[in-house]
Amino acid sequence: MEPRHVIYLSGTGVVLYTWDRTRYVPVSGYELPDGDPAALVSCLRQTPTAVVAIVVDVLEEEHNRDTLPRLGRRDQDAMLARKLARMFPRTAYRTAAIQGRLPDDPQASRILLSGLSRADHLRTLQELLAEARLPVSTVCSPALLSRPLLDKLRPANPADATLVVSRQREGSLRLSFFRGRDLVGSRVMRRSLAAPPGDFARLAKQLEESVRYFDAAFAPSATNPIDVLLLCEPGVDPARARAQGMGHEGFRLHVPDPADAARRLGLRDDLQAGNGDVLFVELLRRYRPAGNFALPAERRYFLLHQVRVFGKAACLALAAGALTGSGLNFVDILGAMNETAAVRASIGDVTSQLNASLAGDGPNGADPLEMQRIGTAWQLLRQHAVEPDEILGLVSSAVDA
Repeated sequence: MEPRHVIYLSGTGVVLYTWDRTRYVPVSGYELPDGDPAALVSCLRQTPTAVVAIVVDVLEEEHNRDTLPRLGRRDQDAMLARKLARMFPRTAYRTAAIQGRLPDDPQASRILLSGLSRADHLRTLQELLAEARLPVSTVCSPALLSRPLLDKLRPANPADATLVVSRQREGSLRLSFFRGRDLVGSRVMRRSLAAPPGDFARLAKQLEESVRYFDAAFAPSATNPIDVLLLCEPGVDPARARAQGMGHEGFRLHVPDPADAARRLGLRDDLQAGNGDVLFVELLRRYRPAGNFALPAERRYFLLHQVRVFGKAACLALAAGALTGSGLNFVDILGAMNETAAVRASIGDVTSQLNASLAGDGPNGADPLEMQRIGTAWQLLRQHAVEPDEILGLVSSAVDA
């Protein structure tokens, strides 16, 4: 189910985006840590059955790659739960994504374990939404939503590694590191530390430091390059930036045109310069994230909402089927009535022939084929006869169900 409301939780505040027929627009919010969420919750209560999703863009997001042997579904889920509990013991907001088989061991899979090590603001927000009984479907991060950016925007001849870099609304930089098509790690650089827009030399140094943070054994160079997808960067001409480069032979800079990038991603509007928040909010409506941090207890109202929606759809389908069946039965009844009229005419004809035969005024006996046709017609009529009470009973049972 597509979310109508998306709450964007960053390190400095919370913003509520609502779907307005063609795009998401900000309608409410509050600052952290002392802001008042009453207006946001009040806005959500106006549409209590609308699905809500949460995007968490904070510093305290951790990722760890591991392997998993080939197991059955139940054993696999149990082992993933144990790995997550051991990796992130201080938080319940954790998720795992299976990233495919290992090339040298087809009996094992590579997995990515992700967790939010500090989730106090998220927990408070979830408690408010649960108190209002609002259906929360998904809790994810921009890193778990970055795979479509990689698939749609990377160059024709991609390098083995890719960095997806986006400028967020508060001025920070969000970096997501991929090896092949698999997410390795992600981090947020505060506005006070992030390279200002257009300062590619400083950005290259920060990216080199980030790559060592993600994978200490990976050294970017001319023979081992990294593709850098720079999105939502304000005041930068895409063509000029690509021609200028970053001044580092290990980083190949790609700055997609905002209109072309939006077209490839299936978005209606161009990417907004300096506001990567809207980009990930839009992606959440069109693509499925790689993981869901939402706890089962916090998704109970969403599951109840799903049951109600599917139940209504099932009732409508059953009612439509019952009415269709009633229409078909009505057609069958009309056909049976026509057949009855023909049979009655045949009975009258046979009776007159028998009477004439007994009186000695006509041919001796009736046509045996005609008698056989009459008997068969009566059997069909008794077999397909449907009483009106039965039809109404079927419709009533379908509506009750």
